[in-house]
Amino acid sequence: MQQAIAWELPFSVVLFDSWFLRWPLVEAIEAVGKDWIGACPKDRLILHKNCWTQLQSYIQTIPAEAYRPYQLGDRCYWVFSKVLTMKNLNRQRVRVVASYENHVKSDKLPRFYATNRKEWEAKRILTTYLDRWPTETFNEDAKGNLGFEDYQLRQLRAIKRHWYLSFVAYSLLGDQGPPGRSRWAVRGQFQSTGQRCQAVVDELLGYLVHWIVQQSQAGLSPNHILHLLLA
Repeated sequence: MQQAIAWELPFSVVLFDSWFLRWPLVEAIEAVGKDWIGACPKDRLILHKNCWTQLQSYIQTIPAEAYRPYQLGDRCYWVFSKVLTMKNLNRQRVRVVASYENHVKSDKLPRFYATNRKEWEAKRILTTYLDRWPTETFNEDAKGNLGFEDYQLRQLRAIKRHWYLSFVAYSLLGDQGPPGRSRWAVRGQFQSTGQRCQAVVDELLGYLVHWIVQQSQAGLSPNHILHLLLA
């Protein structure tokens, strides 16, 4: 975060998953005048009726009627929100959001979020936090489809080069959409990076087949074509 500020990157809210919801990070964020929204572990202690209670226990005292529906895109979330004192955040008062997708499930715990912006409504908190979703999908796509972890390099320079190439591949595979669509973007509409990777393989294979046919029509022998391919 400090490096992002040093680079003068424009941001006002820091988003993070539940592992990072700790006072040292929150304190550092607020010290530079930034806001934050984080996923919240279910076992965090909050102050309820003058007693420290785990969030998962507190939420079970909230009736289903207290949840309100919010439409975000094509999904409906049922949300309860309240300002509570959280022990691990230096006993700071934060807004806590409990969210179910589609409907309230009494036999399951909701997803929890917390933010320093106590005046924000639940819909704004969820909408803002959803901006973090591309980070989640990048982690899965880069490791699963782009060989982000499949390297055996010892020198830091080589490791960085491998990382940069993975990042570039991910950017080129992205469906950026008009009007800012890259001319190098993969053709067509795809649901996942894996599908885009397969589309690239199919496209390259098609180019190779056409090239072989062209060389054959030009009179080159199979051995000559093979020699060109292996040169």
